[in-house]
Amino acid sequence: MDQNEQYFKIYPVGVIKKVDDERDCIEVFPPYVVALDHLGDGFTHIIVLWWAHQNDTPEARSVLKGKPPNHPAPVMGVFATRSPYRPNPILMTVVRLLSLEENKIYVKKFEAFDQTPVIDVKPYLPNSDCFINARVPTYFEKISKPRTD
Repeated sequence: MDQNEQYFKIYPVGVIKKVDDERDCIEVFPPYVVALDHLGDGFTHIIVLWWAHQNDTPEARSVLKGKPPNHPAPVMGVFATRSPYRPNPILMTVVRLLSLEENKIYVKKFEAFDQTPVIDVKPYLPNSDCFINARVPTYFEKISKPRTD
């Protein structure tokens, strides 16, 4: 181990449960339920940080370059992509918050698998999380249109 390397402990705060074709549920574990206080007060979207546990292998963690499938982007470093294959398989999704019921956050269906560990939930704040003048390379422009969900 290099002397500059550090290790961190990350504890899942919940797990993704697939509900139906339209919704997923983030089931928050009992010790963290109090952290949901006021999340249901009118936020329309949340940021979900999750662990790509099905890609957490030494081989997947060693992938440092790749090309998005079915996309005109060039081969690039994984820090320039949203690939689940990366040194730490932490993924982020902004998703519509549908409802909050006790320890369950119902959200619009997204790309995580059933039983995926959730490592954090944050409110989406348009005034600080959205940048009007943000730009992407031309090969990403077609998939970078603003979403309305």
